[in-house]
Formats: sequence, structure tokens, C-alpha cells
Amino acid sequence: MGFTKEMVLKVIKENGDADTEQLLELLLTYQAIGSDPSVGNCSASVRAPQIVEESDGEDDVNWDEDAAAGNCDRGTDSDGSGDDEGFLQEMSQKDEKIKSIVSMGFPEDEAKMAITRCGLDASVEVLVDSIYASETAGNAYSANLSDYEDTESISFGRKKTKFMEGSQKKRKRYGSGSQGNPVPFDGSHEEPMPLPNPMVGFSLPSDRVRPVHRTLPDQAFGPPFFYYENVALAPKGVWTTISRFLYDIQPEFVDSKFFCAAARKRGYIHNLPIENRSPVLPLPPKTIYEAFPSTKMWWPSWDPRRQFNCLQTCVASAKLTERIRCSLSNCGDTPSPGVQKCVLDECRKWNLVWVGKNKVAPLEPDEMEFLLGYPRNHTRGVSRTERYRALGNSFQVDTVAYHLSVLRNMFPNGMNVLSLFSGIGGAEVALHRIGVRMKTVVSIEISEVNRTVLKSWWDQTQTGTLIEIADVQNLTAERIQSLIRRYGGFDLVIGGSPCNNLAGSNRHHRDGLEGQQSALFYHYFRILDSVKTIMSGMMLMPASAQIPHAVDPVARFFGLHRWRTVQNSDRRFRLRGPSRKVVLSTRSVLGSSNGEPSGGLVKKRKIVEHIILLRAMPNISDAEEKDMLDYLYTSQYQMRGILAVSLGRIEDPNTENFTHAVLMRFQQKDDIAKFQSSPYYSKILDDHVKPVSYGSVSVDFESEVEDDIIPLFRRGEDFNYGVEFMLLISILEGASRDSVEDALASLQKLISQYTSFIVQATLGCCLNNMDSGYSHVAVIRFPSFDDFKLFREGMEYKDMWASKFHPIVEKSLELHFTVDPVGNQLM
Repeated sequence: MGFTKEMVLKVIKENGDADTEQLLELLLTYQAIGSDPSVGNCSASVRAPQIVEESDGEDDVNWDEDAAAGNCDRGTDSDGSGDDEGFLQEMSQKDEKIKSIVSMGFPEDEAKMAITRCGLDASVEVLVDSIYASETAGNAYSANLSDYEDTESISFGRKKTKFMEGSQKKRKRYGSGSQGNPVPFDGSHEEPMPLPNPMVGFSLPSDRVRPVHRTLPDQAFGPPFFYYENVALAPKGVWTTISRFLYDIQPEFVDSKFFCAAARKRGYIHNLPIENRSPVLPLPPKTIYEAFPSTKMWWPSWDPRRQFNCLQTCVASAKLTERIRCSLSNCGDTPSPGVQKCVLDECRKWNLVWVGKNKVAPLEPDEMEFLLGYPRNHTRGVSRTERYRALGNSFQVDTVAYHLSVLRNMFPNGMNVLSLFSGIGGAEVALHRIGVRMKTVVSIEISEVNRTVLKSWWDQTQTGTLIEIADVQNLTAERIQSLIRRYGGFDLVIGGSPCNNLAGSNRHHRDGLEGQQSALFYHYFRILDSVKTIMSGMMLMPASAQIPHAVDPVARFFGLHRWRTVQNSDRRFRLRGPSRKVVLSTRSVLGSSNGEPSGGLVKKRKIVEHIILLRAMPNISDAEEKDMLDYLYTSQYQMRGILAVSLGRIEDPNTENFTHAVLMRFQQKDDIAKFQSSPYYSKILDDHVKPVSYGSVSVDFESEVEDDIIPLFRRGEDFNYGVEFMLLISILEGASRDSVEDALASLQKLISQYTSFIVQATLGCCLNNMDSGYSHVAVIRFPSFDDFKLFREGMEYKDMWASKFHPIVEKSLELHFTVDPVGNQLM
């Protein structure tokens, strides 16, 4: 047909998903524009539109405007012949994946959309999971779909009625979910969490959506209130994991396009009340025309946009806007359909506005401030690039203020706030706008630019105390305790960890919570858990002595007496007596020999303990030892399935010459297999363990623990320090079954008698006895070395061992190590 090979390849690269007619139309348009020498390189921007709202991200990896322009202009300054072969190979891989998914019964367009969302490198399994997640989305709010029209979807010709009909048909096969019902903690943390469509949260300021009733888990009760935000369109399993760590609270997914003129899909996990919310007045404009009336006179009829897509951290370059002007000027009064598609694609991608005839421009920083709910000139004083970056990573204030508005009447005298990953102060601005006085704010933010912006706003508007901490890792448990004692506790812990590895626009490092930046979420949980643990001690006093009359609504919401009962059942109280120390505990340590839980009916959960025993090189240095332990410890933050990690240097010499021990807790056996076969763990072994050790043994066994977040995850002050005691046993082949059961029952009975000196104990049969050489294992956690010594050197233990175990044991190994906080760095 007369088209050059280079032109055909360029068009296929830019719109590989189009059919033959669309490609032909683009080729003709390309040829028509490119033939005019006055246009220059304008033709390079001709592309079919993409649905960029699906990649609701804020983390473009290149902050420089010219470099960002280079990203959108790739292919402009070269003929692309050098990478044609690689591109054709990439297209072949894409076609193969589409064929595989289609052969499973999925429509081709859904397969292409899944590849767009997840990237070409995603496996077929991940792509299919993405399609399932999309199909099951929106069940909870399908009845309200007509009230909240998705203008972006309509503008691209995707009919919502057809989508919802399809999702309704899928409900019977895949189930449905509501934001009001919590996801059970049943080990399904790797399953995708359905996203509602539309994303209207539990309620909106209008009366068209009735608030959803929800019941918070017991672990979520108790001061402080907390509020966590991150991008909604995260990789598979991320929100389920976040929910699991934050007390199994179901996220509230909200698109800020229902609050302002720009989309911003976010998920929020919080323990705030959801009744009696109120919006910030005056209500912000919800369309582009209302927000920026001057653009209407230049807005072409063929641009159907009424709202902006998600505001990004960088903007289009002057080169791109000039090419658009050239293309439109060359087309006369009415651009061809191909040019219209190309221009709309760039306008949607970069949120361009019409500022003159055939002239588009990116939003100015002050316009972004207005759309996001910040006061004018909030970020002024820093470079434009930094302003765009900061605003693109910030809260949408009107949305957050609507959720926080329930606190206004609860804290009439002001509140203390712990603000994590504060950014430019979106949380603080939201509280200020709803009329909540901030007595003290402890802000953790690593960016000096952001700290400067927040400090400037604070000095102009607030009278309270602002304490700024640069690095979240510097906020240790000791410092948290000091701050709580100094200021009387925190009323709200609020923040959102960096989303760089979660957002859809980051195609190169979209690693979920395993990413370097997004793994900081675990610091949010660590700090929140420390605050709750420390403040729970304050709540042990009578409620009337702790809570002033002015904040009675807080006590009523938390159900304070009920919350204290729940917490007391999971804590130890040391009482001074006339003889020796006595520690009262209602926690069940082990099941009794008849299978009934000791100490009453306590719900149990099965877990799998994984022990790694290492032999370190004799010449291992302190730095090498720390590096090895840090990487093993922080593997729990980088990989799914690990509930807890405890490790340390074995205190006394042993017959097997083991020097270090690691205890990892998993939910199920399959999680251990995934962990051991993962490339990440293999790299830890190859780079940080094997070079400084000369052998290891693994021992796995099943057991049970109390089904509550503190004993299950080994969190809280009980597990901060102590001594881990491991007893490994190999039973003689000729030993009778009755003798073995009697010995194990004796050990259980002894442990139950020492519950006042034991934090937690697990006991079970080895799952890999052929490899490890041991048939049974017990792991007992003591709060201190004195407690361990009292148990191990007591006559009860020695008599039990001599009478019950010695006659039937072929070999045994006793190890203990001191547990101290390690792995402070996220490796």
C-alpha cells in the first residue's frame, strides 16, 4: 500500500492493540501530517488514545520535565530501526499471552486490558487474576451506578451497562463483596481484593448513597484513632496484606472525582466512625468548567473531558504542547479523527487544558493546589519540579477532611496527632479545615522540601507544637514512649506510606509491598502497634480517671470498658507478693492433653513453625553477623506468608556446633515451600548467609496459638525482648506410643504450670524428621533470662526429663538465645 516499514512499525508500536482499520487510519493520518515540512516532528505524537486512568499512579520515575518529555517523545529523534527486532519479539510475546488467555474463555479485549494494567512481564496467572478482580469489582455499589456516571469510561466508548451486566453474571461464580463486611483472616492474603465501581466509599456528602454499616474487629478498638491511605489500584494481594496487618479492617475505596474535578483512586483503612460525616464548605467544583471557567471558550467540541485524570508528579513538556499546536494548526478548523484521537490521548495522559486556539498547556502548581484542596501558594517557594512532585504525592484534602469530620465534636479542646509520611501536610490541612485544633503534631517526613512547606504553613496558621522527625526509622519504641509520656498520648495516627512500588504508572518497579519504598508500610504498622501497646497501659486505670468529660464521645465509640476487657485478656500483669514475683496471665499457652484448650475456651489457630539452625564460620566478624541476621529478619517485610521472625546467636556450645538460630512462623506448610523456592530468599542465602556459614539444618512443625493478632504475630511489648528456648528430640524406634504421649503430656503440663513465666510456647511433631534428624520440637518464649533459668534449672523440669524423656530419647538438643530488636533497616 506504499507505506514504509519504519512508519508501519512506529504505528504498531504506538497502538499495537488496534485492529487493521484503525492502524490504516493512523497510517493515513501519519502520512498526511508528516508530508508537510512545516509540521516538522509533530507527527511523532500521533497515537491512539489509552485509558490512562487505570494506571492511577503518582510515581513517574523521572522528575525532570525535559526528561519526562523525552519519555512521551520517544521515537521522535530516531528512526527506531535499531530496536525493531526487539519490538517485534515483544509483540510476539504479547500475542502469545493474549492467545493463552483467550483460549481459557476470556474476551480478547479483557486480556489486552489486563496486560495494560499488569505489564507485559506479568505471568498468565497474574493476568487472569487481574481479569477476575475486574469482573468482581463493583458488586456492592452496582445499584448506584446510574447516579455516578463514569465520564471517562463513556468517552472511550466502554459501556457501563455492558460491564455491569457482565459482572452480575460473574457473581455466582466468583462471589461478591461489600465494603461493609470485613475480609476474614483465613490465609487468603494473596487473593486480589475486589474494587468497587464506582469508588464511592462508605458514603458521600450527597444523599444518594446510604452509609454502609460496618463492625470493627476487637483488635481495632482502643485509642488511638488511626487512618491509613494508599493507591487503590495496587498489585495483587497488596490491599489484602495491608488489611491483614491493620487488624482485618476492610478498606474504604474512594475516587476523589466525587469530591473535586480530578480523579484520585485511593484506599483508606481506619477505625473512625462512618456516621455523621460532613463535607468541608464551600463544596469544591466538580467539573473542569466550574474549576477553570476561562478554559470553556477554547475547549473544542470533540474533547469530551469534564474532569481530570489523576494529577501526576510531573507534567507535559513544552515540546509536546508545541507539537499538538502544530498538528491542529495544520488540520484547519476540524482535525481529522486520527489527529483528534492523538491529541485526546495526550490531553488525558497529561491533564492538559485549552488556553487558546489550538493551544494546550499543563496545569500550573497553584491550579493543582486548588484541585487538591490546599490553600493558594501552599507549596510556593520551592522549584516548580518539586511543587509538582509534592502535590502529585499528596492527599486530596476534601476527601480526607470528609472522613475526619467525625472528630470535630469528639475533640472540642484539640487533639494530639502522629503524622507519618506527612508530605506537604495534607492531613494537617484537612484537620484545620474541619475546625480541629491541633495541640501537638509529631510529623515524620524524609523530604526536606516537604518539611519546609509544612513548617511554613504551620507557622502561619497554627498555635500548637510541631515536632518534625526526618527518618521514620528514628521513631523507635523508646522515643514513642517518651513522646506519649510527654504529651499524654496520641489521639490520631494518620499517614500513607510511599506508593512508588504500587502505582500503575510505575512499570519498572511495581513490586508491591516488597518494593524498597512501599515496604515502609510496615513501619506504619510497627509504629501504630507500639502506640496502641503503650497507650493500652494508660487505659488500665478506671475510665473515669482517664477520660475527661469533654471527650466522652471517644469513650463511647471505642466501648472503653469492653475494649479494656479484651486487652486485659492478652496482657501480663506483674504483682508484688510476699515471696516471689507472680505473673497473672489468662493467655492459653498450650492445649491440654485431652485436646481442650487450657484456661477456658480460647479460639486457636494452626500455624507452622520453621526453625533454621546455622553454623557460622569461626572468623565471622560482628559486621558480617549483623548483616546476616538483618537480612534474615527483614525477610518478613519483603515476602508474603511470614507472620513473625525471631533470631539470635545461640548462647551456649552444643554437640551439633550450631551458632545461630532463626524461628519463622508461617500460616501454612505451603507458605514455607514458596518461601524456600523464592528467588529473594535464595539471594539472601547466596549473598549474606552461605559466605559466612558452613552448614544449616531446618526443622518444621505444626502447632497452635491463640487466634489473636498479638500472640499470632508475636507483636507487642511481651515479644520485644526475652529468651527463646528450643528443645529438639529424636525418639528411639522401639519406644512405645504410650510412653511418647505420656512424656509429651508431661511437658505440656509443666509448661501450663509455668504460664506466669512463659510468654508463649508451641510444641509439635517434625514435618521433615527424615531431613532434620528430629521427631519432636518445643519452642518456649520467656520474658527474661531469669525466667528461663528458673524453668530450665528447676527440679520439676529435671525430674520430668529423667523420668519421662530419658528412657525414650535417642538424642536431644537444647538451645537458647537472647532476643533483641534486630533488622531495623529494611534491606
